[in-house]
Amino acid sequence: EYIVHLAALLKPQSEEKPLKSLEINCKGTFNIFEAAKIFRNIKRVVWASTADVYGPDINTEPRAEDDLKNPITVYGACKLLNEYVAGHYSRSFGVDIVGLRFTVVYGPGRFRGASARITDVIELPARGKPVEILYADTEVNWQYVKDAVNAIILACYAKNLKHKIFNTGGFVHTIREVAEIVKRFIPDADITLKPGKMKMTAYLDINRAREELGYEPKYNIERGVREHISVIRSGKF
Repeated sequence: EYIVHLAALLKPQSEEKPLKSLEINCKGTFNIFEAAKIFRNIKRVVWASTADVYGPDINTEPRAEDDLKNPITVYGACKLLNEYVAGHYSRSFGVDIVGLRFTVVYGPGRFRGASARITDVIELPARGKPVEILYADTEVNWQYVKDAVNAIILACYAKNLKHKIFNTGGFVHTIREVAEIVKRFIPDADITLKPGKMKMTAYLDINRAREELGYEPKYNIERGVREHISVIRSGKF
């Protein structure tokens, strides 16, 4: 009755292989929309867009869903195209499609994509490995995996939606701040931080998701880091 579509070729691979990115991220997503159009019993499609549609930014003014989009990566451009095509399928064919703009999702299981290099500041020390992080002063919107999953579940079942695209996210901290939290839990963590700041869209307005989906991130950075480390060290993942 529901389709959750999360498959994607992420940023680094999309930059290296733009045609493959178009095939997977656009055509693959269009296939899902087309399938939902054909099989009329599908109540809703929920799919993963990205905060990358806004393009890089160092401003602290939260971006709302209808603000200007200016992606500078192949990955972000593909996701923005998908948003427009999703709107077409909704308007022209009556397919119920909800897109979620995720931020930097961290937690057990994150092993690929550009953001994985950021979340290594938690993952590698938890595995007893050294880590070197560039641009440690970058502000990042950290969204714990369970909050991301909760957003998906809420988007599947929410009623009477006024909109079909929603910002989601977690809490904004620099990578350096997160490294200090990791060291509180793992005092002997071997973490090397290089100064510098990348442009990232970290500040998102999630009021629309709060009001229509009932979404509220529950994992602040301390809770998320603690659980991430605990799961990795348990050997169960």
